[in-house]
Amino acid sequence: MSRIPQILSACLAASVGLGPAFAQTEKTEKAPEKAQPGEVVQVEEAVGVETASVTPLVQDPADATRKQIADINRELEFVKTIANSGGLIERVKHSAIGERPIEARSFDLGVEVPQPGITVAQPAQPQKSVRLLGDAEKERMGADVVFAVNGKPVSEDEYQVMFEYLKAAPGERAEEDLAKEAIRALVMQKAALARFDSQSVEALANIKAIEGELKAGGDFAAVAREKSMCPSASQGGDLGFFTKGRMDPMFERVAFTTKVGETSDVVQSAFGYHLIKVTAREEGEGDQPTRVKASHILVSFDANTQVVRQAMAQAANGQVDLAFVNDEWRKKSPF
Repeated sequence: MSRIPQILSACLAASVGLGPAFAQTEKTEKAPEKAQPGEVVQVEEAVGVETASVTPLVQDPADATRKQIADINRELEFVKTIANSGGLIERVKHSAIGERPIEARSFDLGVEVPQPGITVAQPAQPQKSVRLLGDAEKERMGADVVFAVNGKPVSEDEYQVMFEYLKAAPGERAEEDLAKEAIRALVMQKAALARFDSQSVEALANIKAIEGELKAGGDFAAVAREKSMCPSASQGGDLGFFTKGRMDPMFERVAFTTKVGETSDVVQSAFGYHLIKVTAREEGEGDQPTRVKASHILVSFDANTQVVRQAMAQAANGQVDLAFVNDEWRKKSPF
């Protein structure tokens, strides 16, 4: 089940632009005059004789502003609905045998994560690069590193933990697909860490302080209302019930493996750092729950959600420097 991460960022106002001018004509025996760029051809019919008139296409600035405001208000209402529901919209629809493509998915905060191949306008967008680690890089990163994302190393243990979690999900899936999904999840995580390198230090310190407050007896819901950077803060961090495939893979793995009533250690996702408290679970086959109910506290890498969204879009499209330890690992690349 290929996933593109999820969990949390605030409403993004949609940019509204005018499309190119277009020519609209009706079928005539005599072709009307060709419109100049920026004009609309209007065809009128009177007493069986068709004539063409050319009307300049003028965009009233006030109309454009009103349209932009209306679009923003619609998106705000959507975000409010999702945030108040305590749940998340399904972001990925993917068959066990990979017949359906990865689709964009929406987050709790209303942020749509583009699927691979969708371009998001942004400055200084990195180029895709899938290569082998150099000897100097291998020596610097250590013998247990199997690949690196924008210079951030991934150990074989990190990969194996995600691979085994995905493998335990119901349904038969090829190991090749599981490997690609595990690497994609780690790429999303590490790319965010690389992009917000200095900010992540402060974010980690903040979430650690919050963790200390909880361990000292702080009420999770009360602390979430005060300090979480997710809209779910207004519900004490409550995300409601969710199934697999609806959350950031890093967040989801911890949520599904934490016992009811317990609070997780600090978890890093593509959005920032989290503390997750599982409040209920519905058991499925074996030890695999079908759904869990959880609350969380988020300290985001950046309060500017557009910046976070851009970083996510880049990683989702594979616009990272992805370097593998050898060709065997490079063949597992999802990009």
